[in-house]
Amino acid sequence: MTQLTVLGSCGAWPEPGRACAGFLLSHNGFHVVLDLGYGTVSRLLAHTAARDVGAVVITHEHPDHMADLSALGRAWHYTVQAAPSLTDPDARASRGHDAEGLPPLPRLLLPRLPLPRLPLFCTPGTLRRLEATEPRPHPTTIFDVRDLSSGRAHAFAGELSSERPPGSGPEHGAAWPPSPEPDHGATPEPDSGPQPSPGQEHSSARELGSQRQPRAGSTPGSARQPSLEPEHGATPPPNPEPDHGAARQPSQGPDHGATPEPDSGPQPSPGQEHSSARELSSQRQPSPGSAHRAARELGSEWDVGPFRLTSVLLPHYVPNHGVRLSAPGLNVVYSGDCGPSRLLVELARGADLLICDATLQGEPPTDEPRQLMTAAEAGRTAAEAKVGTLLLTHFWPGTDRAVSVAEARAEFPGDVLVADEGLTLTL
Repeated sequence: MTQLTVLGSCGAWPEPGRACAGFLLSHNGFHVVLDLGYGTVSRLLAHTAARDVGAVVITHEHPDHMADLSALGRAWHYTVQAAPSLTDPDARASRGHDAEGLPPLPRLLLPRLPLPRLPLFCTPGTLRRLEATEPRPHPTTIFDVRDLSSGRAHAFAGELSSERPPGSGPEHGAAWPPSPEPDHGATPEPDSGPQPSPGQEHSSARELGSQRQPRAGSTPGSARQPSLEPEHGATPPPNPEPDHGAARQPSQGPDHGATPEPDSGPQPSPGQEHSSARELSSQRQPSPGSAHRAARELGSEWDVGPFRLTSVLLPHYVPNHGVRLSAPGLNVVYSGDCGPSRLLVELARGADLLICDATLQGEPPTDEPRQLMTAAEAGRTAAEAKVGTLLLTHFWPGTDRAVSVAEARAEFPGDVLVADEGLTLTL
């Protein structure tokens, strides 16, 4: 049986009684978590124990998509890695056997046993934020980290990600914003924080792009839209128009609260390989018979339990990866946060379920590059990709969700659903 459970549906910050972006996909007993924004982990643990999570996918580094990753890491560390059967020889000796029914190992051998790590698919920026939150124990000792930015999708998405020419957003390699305003509440980057010991597998997020990608899962009222407003919680422009009946929508302006990617540099020209794309020879490549063009031509792919995970870079303020999880007779696609993109259409081609960003309402903004989608654009994407069901998510706090549904249904003739916390879909 396959089920998709909504853990959170808000963008930016959670409304009362809700949480930010997060989903739990369960298929034949294997559990994959898609994003873990504010307030999602307590909801996750109501459905499954931390030890039963098979893998985590974080689409990008904004905190409304990854803040609770630290909480899950703590739960994994203290309930899985620090369990007495793994760390306490006396506890094992008192039972006369270990958790697998084998005789207890000699005391001197126990510290050499590798601790189980939770597979985590994310961007280097996500790992840097996680390091800054809690450098000890280092995240790479808790998570088995796989870099979503390591494949051809990252190298060439700037060339093909939409019908417009590549813009100046960070997904195309330019610093964003050019002159960022100070953000006194942002988490500092962990440049001065302690690094893991030399014996650890990963010394920093910078090493992620050169790793071989092994198989994962082997261990346990319409809102108004002011212009030029930063995305996630930055100070609004002075003297806004009074509007006491509607929530403000974010604009497509720069995200002053986001940490710019360091040393991004210019992206490769068409036909030139990205530096980390040289590692493609060590990754399992897309199968020739793949039904969706984005996976066949651009997608980085991994085996994750019973799923094939495909990731494609999509336009956003920071690198954001849309993902497709495929198993026999099942295809689920999640956009993360993104602007309109031809790659998203191809990634979602023929999917049973498309979980899509629908942050905005009404007429789309005219500024370029586009970094977020309207509900109507989500519906148009679903219609062009010929998906079975569209699940709208990432609602700006205060948004009238019924308006978003109506706008999406005007573009998509199939089922349109709203991501509400606790909603469970059987696929």
